[in-house]
Amino acid sequence: MSSAQDPALDKIVSKFGNRVREALLTASDAISNVISTNEQVVMYSSPVESMSHFVKEMDQKGVAGLMNDYHKIENDSCNFVNHTAFTLNMMKNRYSDVYCIDETRVHLTLGDRIGDYIHANYVDFPELENKFICTQGPLQTTLDDFWCMVYQERAKTILMLCRPSEEGKLKCAVYWPEKGGKLQLKTVTVEHIGEEATEFDTLLFKVTLNEPSKGAADEGLIVKQHRWSMWPDRGIPSHENSIVPLKLLEYVRSEKAPCIVHCSAGIGRTGTVIAIEMGIQRINRCRRVDLCEIVKDLRKQRAQCIQTEVQYLYVGRVLVEYVLSRKEKLPDDTRQAAEDFLKEYDLLRKKQVDM
Repeated sequence: MSSAQDPALDKIVSKFGNRVREALLTASDAISNVISTNEQVVMYSSPVESMSHFVKEMDQKGVAGLMNDYHKIENDSCNFVNHTAFTLNMMKNRYSDVYCIDETRVHLTLGDRIGDYIHANYVDFPELENKFICTQGPLQTTLDDFWCMVYQERAKTILMLCRPSEEGKLKCAVYWPEKGGKLQLKTVTVEHIGEEATEFDTLLFKVTLNEPSKGAADEGLIVKQHRWSMWPDRGIPSHENSIVPLKLLEYVRSEKAPCIVHCSAGIGRTGTVIAIEMGIQRINRCRRVDLCEIVKDLRKQRAQCIQTEVQYLYVGRVLVEYVLSRKEKLPDDTRQAAEDFLKEYDLLRKKQVDM
């Protein structure tokens, strides 16, 4: 449905107002997008049926089959993306070969700034409970941009999946103030207001505008940063930490607000966590869960997500663990298929670690 004049739409708007118009246009655009991609969404009668098909497919393909699937995705020509803004703002990019898609990038609007660029993309699918923003680890020169984005998008959680320095290489600026301290930037001020007892390093910050709009009081935005650093770059967590992303995502869902996720490049570890959430929510909505489709869909909004085959396999492993953790009673053959896949996966991981 185009935003051009439509007599029927105008009649509805005259009765119910512009909010209805916006909702109708948004819904129509979403439907048009699905139709234009020629994608067929396979639905099941229940989450159990969705889980059963997923687990059996994982077991049938096995680790070798999944690795083959990943390499096919890597060679897919659809990986090309438009990235003009990225090219014009190279000083704001951490890596010269990790692109920022033009169509889904975040446009900064706060403050007196030159340009609206930040290396960040929206990831927002109908099945997701939260809107996600995937971004690179902030540079020392982009701290104001990062916190402006947090404030502008009203994000309530930040997932930090890397350490500032790894193996002697800088991966991310320390973009937050120390306990009890403040970080005063050009547009916003960030105050460290506390910590929370969780499995992660969870810090609380208050973000306020330095110059609120006239006549508008700025009560600030409270944001939680969950830091999980036990995850090597381009790799996966150790076996004992294999289902930690499920706990992280529970915290994200509890906030009912946008979540900003970053590692260093914002595509490997970051993409892995988002892909897991996409799989979980497709199960919840009785949809078919296909890892290839998930990665392809994700890369349409955040380029190059899932950097390695081991990260791709890890998404599958965590989702199988998720299936086994649910309360529903699974058919015996589904449970057996899940256990067989996990055994094969863990055996391969052990061989890799022992090498």
